[in-house]
Amino acid sequence: MRLAVCVPLGESVNALTVKCLIDEIEVLRHKITVKVFLECSCYVAENRNKLVKKALGWGAEKVLFVDADMVFKAENVLSLLEESRKKDFVSGVYFNNVSDPVPLAFMKTVTGYDNIGLDDLKSNVEVDGVGFGFALVSRELLKCMLVLKRRLFQVKYEPRFVGEDFVFCELAEKCGSKPLLVVNVVVGHVKGVLGKEVLK
Repeated sequence: MRLAVCVPLGESVNALTVKCLIDEIEVLRHKITVKVFLECSCYVAENRNKLVKKALGWGAEKVLFVDADMVFKAENVLSLLEESRKKDFVSGVYFNNVSDPVPLAFMKTVTGYDNIGLDDLKSNVEVDGVGFGFALVSRELLKCMLVLKRRLFQVKYEPRFVGEDFVFCELAEKCGSKPLLVVNVVVGHVKGVLGKEVLK
């Protein structure tokens, strides 16, 4: 299997994230082929679109999106890969970067999207939207989506603001796939509430 790890960069990647990527490759290289792709500009959505093109051009069967400020363990990647045998779109759990942690996974409401609650994390749960800090998508799903739209990641402003990760999730749903939140895969922001705990 060929796994592309795609990291969109604003300016730089955090040193702890680099360490996590190196550890991941060290663990996985004996089992699968892994390649890390980086794309740097101030426009994250366009970085993600370019990364998809690079990953598919390389022949990736799975694409793991990792934000440049995430911390995780190689076992987190293995768990997502295991779940991706049954689902084309899976995500780890991570939290916003404030003192009162809220999972960055969402359900649609009449006014937009609302965060799920901590009580919803008892078992794996299909959600309407996830942040793309640690999300794994199959080649098949990406190819299906590209038939519908050339730019998979794009911010929408009308009738309300929708970030590029949610636009991706809405498009994935048109191809019959919603993100599965894998609750035993908990990753963190470097400066976030769970950042240090994840690496223990």
